Amino acid sequence: MNGIGDVMSAPEDSGHGGAGTLLKAALQEMYDRNVTLSYLAPFSYRYYRRFGYEQVFNHITYTIAHDHVPAYHPQHQGGRVERMSFAAALLSIKPLYAKKAQNLPGGMMREDWWWDYLTLKNRWDAGVYFGEDGQAQGYAVYERSGAEMTVHKLLANTPAAFEQLMAFLLKHGNTFQKLRYESPHSQYAGDWIQEPYAVSAVVTPYMMARIVDLQDFLNRYPFTQDFAPVTIAVEDPVLPVNAGVWQLSRTAGQTTAEKDANAAPELTFTIQQLTKRSWAPPHCMRS
Repeated sequence: MNGIGDVMSAPEDSGHGGAGTLLKAALQEMYDRNVTLSYLAPFSYRYYRRFGYEQVFNHITYTIAHDHVPAYHPQHQGGRVERMSFAAALLSIKPLYAKKAQNLPGGMMREDWWWDYLTLKNRWDAGVYFGEDGQAQGYAVYERSGAEMTVHKLLANTPAAFEQLMAFLLKHGNTFQKLRYESPHSQYAGDWIQEPYAVSAVVTPYMMARIVDLQDFLNRYPFTQDFAPVTIAVEDPVLPVNAGVWQLSRTAGQTTAEKDANAAPELTFTIQQLTKRSWAPPHCMRS
């Protein structure tokens, strides 16, 4: 995966297509380097759809006022949550994230420079839960701003880590007027609170993605069962190498994706539609 970030033009040079030219060149370079996917956080969804990107990730932001924060008593006792700066917590956070990344929405293997960039960009703190054996089992990354505390990241590898981190965070209801949690999971979880009406839950569109190397993407896609050949037509004016009629099948756990210009397509997708549909559960790919 290659990301696109901080796209901008000087005001006196905007409106001449320079950013678009660079984006097309970047996508071609990604394809030439065998990059499968590209992600970005858009300033305009409409703009990036012109280059084949589509919105596939949502966030849910939960907000609860301090006087509605429930009392919480962990069932799992022992261990400790240690408060520290985000930079100091990275020694524990990085291996925990790497272990969990493949099960997270849009999870990725991050290099050290990216973690360092996050420490420079954000004013974050962290709470890290260490079990009775002294090993880190989970963490919460949060930001304190005025009367609000916002939890940006929450990861727990054990039930004890989850319960102890939740107790740690909810105790801040005595300090802040509001507690907020930005969840990368789009499935509603407000019913975890005894009185869900006390929690505001707002879904917001988040990042976009794009299939860069379609053949490689189809070969890597985690289909859950074999299926007979299906023929699809794909439209991709920005990366014409992806465009055309493809025959896709899976036999004995092996996926085959090949172009077949003579075949009649059963389905037709733009690269955006195919990207969007591919983020559904694997069995929905053909629906």
